[in-house]
Amino acid sequence: MLREVDDVIFEQAIERWGEAAQMVKAIEEMAELTAIIARDMNEVTPPADIVDELADVTIMIRQLVLIHGQSQVRERIKYKMKRLRTMLGVDAGGHMLPKKNKGKKP
Repeated sequence: MLREVDDVIFEQAIERWGEAAQMVKAIEEMAELTAIIARDMNEVTPPADIVDELADVTIMIRQLVLIHGQSQVRERIKYKMKRLRTMLGVDAGGHMLPKKNKGKKP
Protein backbone atom coordinates (compact mmCIF):
# COMPACT_ATOMS: atom_id res chain seq x y z
CA MET A 1 0.00 0.00 0.00
CA LEU A 2 2.68 2.49 1.04
CA ARG A 3 5.95 2.60 -0.85
CA GLU A 4 9.53 2.94 0.35
CA VAL A 5 9.64 6.49 -1.02
CA ASP A 6 6.76 7.29 1.35
CA ASP A 7 8.94 6.16 4.26
CA VAL A 8 11.45 8.86 3.37
CA ILE A 9 8.68 11.45 3.68
CA PHE A 10 7.44 9.90 6.93
CA GLU A 11 10.98 9.95 8.36
CA GLN A 12 11.24 13.63 7.40
CA ALA A 13 7.97 14.32 9.24
CA ILE A 14 9.26 12.50 12.32
CA GLU A 15 12.53 14.44 12.17
CA ARG A 16 10.79 17.80 11.71
CA TRP A 17 8.07 17.46 14.35
CA GLY A 18 9.62 14.84 16.62
CA GLU A 19 8.56 11.38 17.72
CA ALA A 20 6.40 12.57 20.61
CA ALA A 21 4.43 14.99 18.44
CA GLN A 22 3.84 12.32 15.80
CA MET A 23 2.66 9.86 18.45
CA VAL A 24 0.18 12.48 19.71
CA LYS A 25 -0.94 13.10 16.13
CA ALA A 26 -1.45 9.34 15.69
CA ILE A 27 -3.66 9.30 18.80
CA GLU A 28 -5.69 12.22 17.43
CA GLU A 29 -6.17 10.55 14.05
CA MET A 30 -7.16 7.23 15.66
CA ALA A 31 -9.66 9.07 17.87
CA GLU A 32 -11.20 10.69 14.77
CA LEU A 33 -11.50 7.28 13.12
CA THR A 34 -13.01 5.81 16.27
CA ALA A 35 -15.57 8.63 16.41
CA ILE A 36 -16.59 8.28 12.77
CA ILE A 37 -16.95 4.49 13.08
CA ALA A 38 -19.10 4.93 16.20
CA ARG A 39 -21.18 7.56 14.40
CA ASP A 40 -21.58 5.22 11.43
CA MET A 41 -23.09 2.59 13.71
CA ASN A 42 -25.88 5.03 14.64
CA GLU A 43 -26.37 6.85 11.36
CA VAL A 44 -25.25 6.64 7.79
CA THR A 45 -21.80 8.14 7.34
CA PRO A 46 -20.58 8.86 3.82
CA PRO A 47 -18.07 6.12 2.93
CA ALA A 48 -15.64 8.81 1.74
CA ASP A 49 -15.46 10.18 5.30
CA ILE A 50 -14.49 6.79 6.71
CA VAL A 51 -11.97 6.21 3.92
CA ASP A 52 -10.43 9.64 4.58
CA GLU A 53 -9.93 8.83 8.26
CA LEU A 54 -8.59 5.38 7.39
CA ALA A 55 -6.00 7.06 5.16
CA ASP A 56 -4.96 9.42 7.95
CA VAL A 57 -4.60 6.56 10.43
CA THR A 58 -2.68 4.42 7.92
CA ILE A 59 -0.18 7.24 7.41
CA MET A 60 0.27 7.70 11.14
CA ILE A 61 0.51 3.95 11.82
CA ARG A 62 3.37 3.75 9.32
CA GLN A 63 5.16 6.53 11.18
CA LEU A 64 4.65 4.66 14.46
CA VAL A 65 6.17 1.56 12.86
CA LEU A 66 9.21 3.60 11.83
CA ILE A 67 9.49 5.06 15.33
CA HIS A 68 9.21 1.72 17.13
CA GLY A 69 11.16 -0.46 14.72
CA GLN A 70 10.06 -2.14 11.51
CA SER A 71 11.64 -5.50 12.22
CA GLN A 72 10.08 -5.82 15.67
CA VAL A 73 6.64 -4.90 14.32
CA ARG A 74 7.07 -7.24 11.34
CA GLU A 75 7.92 -10.16 13.67
CA ARG A 76 4.89 -9.53 15.86
CA ILE A 77 2.65 -9.29 12.79
CA LYS A 78 3.97 -12.68 11.61
CA TYR A 79 3.23 -14.20 15.00
CA LYS A 80 -0.25 -12.70 15.21
CA MET A 81 -1.11 -13.71 11.63
CA LYS A 82 -0.05 -17.28 12.38
CA ARG A 83 -2.26 -17.25 15.47
CA LEU A 84 -5.18 -15.86 13.44
CA ARG A 85 -4.72 -18.51 10.73
CA THR A 86 -4.77 -21.18 13.43
CA MET A 87 -8.01 -19.78 14.90
CA LEU A 88 -9.57 -19.70 11.42
CA GLY A 89 -8.22 -23.11 10.44
CA VAL A 90 -6.47 -21.88 7.30
CA ASP A 91 -2.96 -22.17 5.93
CA ALA A 92 -0.68 -19.29 4.89
CA GLY A 93 -2.39 -19.18 1.50
CA GLY A 94 -5.83 -18.82 3.06
CA HIS A 95 -6.91 -22.38 2.24
CA MET A 96 -8.96 -24.32 4.77
CA LEU A 97 -6.99 -26.97 6.63
CA PRO A 98 -8.45 -30.41 7.20
CA LYS A 99 -10.25 -30.61 10.52
CA LYS A 100 -8.49 -32.60 13.20
CA ASN A 101 -10.32 -35.38 14.96
CA LYS A 102 -9.67 -34.51 18.57
CA GLY A 103 -9.45 -38.06 19.84
CA LYS A 104 -12.64 -39.06 18.03
CA LYS A 105 -12.82 -41.95 15.64
CA PRO A 106 -13.98 -41.16 12.09
